Amino acid sequence: MANRSTFPLEIDVFLEHYELSSSDVPLLTRFQVLKTKSILTSLEQDELANLTTQLRNKLMTAEDFNKLQDAITNLETFFRDETDGYVQTKQTEFEAFVGTKTTEVNTHATTKSAEITNTATNATTSIQTTKDAALIAIEQKKENVITYMDSTTAGAIRNDMGIMGDLATTDKTSLVKAINEVNTKAPADATTGIKGIVMLEDSVTSTSITKAATPKSVKSAYDLANSKSSFSGSYTDLTNKPTIPSNASQLSITDTGNYYMGANAELALQEIGSTLNAMRGNLITSTNAILGS
Repeated sequence: MANRSTFPLEIDVFLEHYELSSSDVPLLTRFQVLKTKSILTSLEQDELANLTTQLRNKLMTAEDFNKLQDAITNLETFFRDETDGYVQTKQTEFEAFVGTKTTEVNTHATTKSAEITNTATNATTSIQTTKDAALIAIEQKKENVITYMDSTTAGAIRNDMGIMGDLATTDKTSLVKAINEVNTKAPADATTGIKGIVMLEDSVTSTSITKAATPKSVKSAYDLANSKSSFSGSYTDLTNKPTIPSNASQLSITDTGNYYMGANAELALQEIGSTLNAMRGNLITSTNAILGS
């Protein structure tokens, strides 16, 4: 039986089929009746031919299936006899081509790698040389600027101020920052054993050992002591102050026994001593009262 497929000389063309619709059912029923009859009249043969044409793209005939089988067989035969060998040949050629190109690429990469390394080394050397020259030029410019600045008023001021690096502060980036650092580190308060900051106090009664008296409080203490030089009566009342003699001419000794004009000098001296002793006691009592108040 002839092969219904034209492959591989040509690509096979197959009839496109469609699904049956409801309007096709009467035609399909009549087609089935005519197909099952053993003997057909000439009119029935014509009718069957017309139905076959009408339903051609709705029915899968044996001829359609046989052509599909022939196409599949031709494809398998071509692949086995032609394509498989062709693919193997092309695969061998491709592997050889890839091997050659791999060698070329590796050789090229090695060459370019050496060139790149050499170029990078030369560039690094050139950059380093340029950098060193630039640093030398910058250093020279700096020295020139320093020399120029030293010849100006600003340079003289800078020299008078000194070198920033010699500052004892932690921050040496600027004088302002150094001063601010000093301001934030205020001295500790003074005590009787440590020098430091002392607060003034305007008081004559305070017992603090960390505060200093003001001139006003010192004068107040002086005036108070001066006003209490002598007094009589109650020591809590400073309005009645006794007069304490400040020299010998102010002493008043009463000759109660008339000993001064008599011959008994010993008794006269005893009377003077008694008077002086009484004044001494009065003076001691007054002084203690003043100091205690």
